Amino acid sequence: MSYDDGATWTPARTSGKSRSWSACYDAPHHGYVSLKAEGWDDAGNRITQEVIRAYGLK
Repeated sequence: MSYDDGATWTPARTSGKSRSWSACYDAPHHGYVSLKAEGWDDAGNRITQEVIRAYGLK
């Protein structure tokens, strides 16, 4: 996740298994959270998705 519109990224602790997972992180009390996820398989296929300002914090 990122708290500066994607200028820097911090890994989140994740748990789960194939097709379903969750992430835990401590967010600041204001601003926006940007998210980036990556996935890949044993055949070498890869996907990355990035959402800048995915949601706001109050």
